[in-house]
Amino acid sequence: MKYDKIYCRRKSFTRTPGRPITPVLRTIPKHFRNGATLSVAAHIFGAALIAQTRSLEVEIVGLRGQERTNVLATLSIATAATERSVSEARVRRLHSRAPGEIALALQPFGRYRVGVESHLSANGPPWRVRYTIDPGPQMSVRTVEISIAGDGANDPNFVRTRTEFPLASGGPLSHALYEQGKLRIMTAASELGYLDGRFTRRELRVDRELNVADVILHYDTGTRYRFGSITFFQNVVDSTLLAGFVQFQRGDPFDTRQLLNLQANLGASPYFSRVEVVPRRDLADGIEVPIEVHLTPRPSQRFQIGAGFGTNSGARGTAEAEFRRLNRAGHRAELEVGASPIERNVSARYVIPLAFPRTEVFTITTAYLNRTLATSNSEAVLARVSVARRRGVWQETLGLTYQQESFEVGTDSGTTSLLFPGVSWTFARADDRIFPTRGHRLRFELQGGSDAVGSDVSFVRARATARLIRPLSQRTRFLTRLEGGATSSSSFRRLPPSIRFFAGGDQSVRGYEYQSLGPGDALGNVVGGEFLITGSIELEQRLLERWGIAAFLDFGNALSAFELSLEQGVGGGLRWLSPVGMVRLDLAAAVSQPGTPLRLHLVVGPDL
Repeated sequence: MKYDKIYCRRKSFTRTPGRPITPVLRTIPKHFRNGATLSVAAHIFGAALIAQTRSLEVEIVGLRGQERTNVLATLSIATAATERSVSEARVRRLHSRAPGEIALALQPFGRYRVGVESHLSANGPPWRVRYTIDPGPQMSVRTVEISIAGDGANDPNFVRTRTEFPLASGGPLSHALYEQGKLRIMTAASELGYLDGRFTRRELRVDRELNVADVILHYDTGTRYRFGSITFFQNVVDSTLLAGFVQFQRGDPFDTRQLLNLQANLGASPYFSRVEVVPRRDLADGIEVPIEVHLTPRPSQRFQIGAGFGTNSGARGTAEAEFRRLNRAGHRAELEVGASPIERNVSARYVIPLAFPRTEVFTITTAYLNRTLATSNSEAVLARVSVARRRGVWQETLGLTYQQESFEVGTDSGTTSLLFPGVSWTFARADDRIFPTRGHRLRFELQGGSDAVGSDVSFVRARATARLIRPLSQRTRFLTRLEGGATSSSSFRRLPPSIRFFAGGDQSVRGYEYQSLGPGDALGNVVGGEFLITGSIELEQRLLERWGIAAFLDFGNALSAFELSLEQGVGGGLRWLSPVGMVRLDLAAAVSQPGTPLRLHLVVGPDL
């Protein structure tokens, strides 16, 4: 047998091929066998071993996307490549394991006939390994057998999970979709109160020779549980107020979604900073599960000072005070003072929650408003009472307003008192409150007063707004907006500017000054119109996680007659997704004006 010898000064080591290196102490002269000499020799020997370690590079050929990602995550040798250096023995050991690990990593994608060509190179300073992979054909699903037993056998939700199971006969096999389908069944059972539900059989049978798989899932839902009593743990508001947040009754079928809605509604209220809804199945009385709600109150008062900037209003400062719990019935009050170059305002609100306090409140509002715009000056005081409530999918608000406003609009001036009822309906849906990729919002308003009942001028005013957001791709959004309004009055020129229509500005027609568009008087002053039409079409492309660009076309005008004499603005800008919503910085050109002047617009807030 031949031996490899490595000489290190006067110390000799012998390595039998295929065996670890072992010291042969008998070849060391006696005068080198004391402890000090062996310590030095061991140090030199360790340096020789370290010299054999090198960095490692791993190359995968033949795979893309998730399959490549999963292989790299599974390969032990790929994990070792992240280290600064790897020994030869470890590289060879991990390299020998790689084909099996690759085959295992591709099985979740239905790949059971995987071919791997391995290559290890030690020519350069780093170890280099390359795996050329033939994933082979994807296994197909031969049969899918899903059965539901128990009280939920005919429940439409389980029927849907069965018919919409993500694997189908004749389709490709995916372990991820198989697990997803099982999870849907278990989630439906948990959400709908089948708390004892379980799989009595769950099999994924794989035939490697025929390259087909059979899915067999049998699920027993058991008995459907019911809601039991509900107990609130808090001491700041009356239990009758909290009962208004609960949208289910004792004895109703248990539904986790109802509990999540209760938690969200209480969390969105001004009363509590933390909400924990706990179904106590361990205390169940038969099939009734009692519910415990643990509530942590917010501070009873909140004071806030803020500053901001908008191209409509310029720099703006605000001071707010909120008194969240004036009594145990949940009454609250809000005060606000604001100032900017174009507007000064003071307002106070007193809010009384009604039977369903999340959506139903009675509000008393008083306010003072002073505005100095390029087209008008006005000073107003108002008092309003309103009731907000839910009507189907719509949020409805009914109100009665008394308003006295002194104004100058072009050559029109005066002081007008108005007493008018109003109603509005709002409907909004979005997949995300801060940054929706799919959503819409509709709002309709109707107001009117009579000179026979408390108003100096008779009028009727209607306004409608629609916004729509749709995704065109993973990083591209389409946004559009359309707004229309109409006013009918016995004496339009006696109406204050708050009742007339104007166009132009950040949320109207970009490229034009705020409220600078509308019919004019004999001297050319913009005095507002009886009709309003504005709209926008916008494409937004996200480039980075929170940054993007946009291009838009705006159109619209305030009109004295219903006609399509509309101004246009075009432009583009930057988008930044901030924690409070989208920040939009736009440069717009007023293409309908001589010279096509440019104007900068800055808007902060949610899209809907």
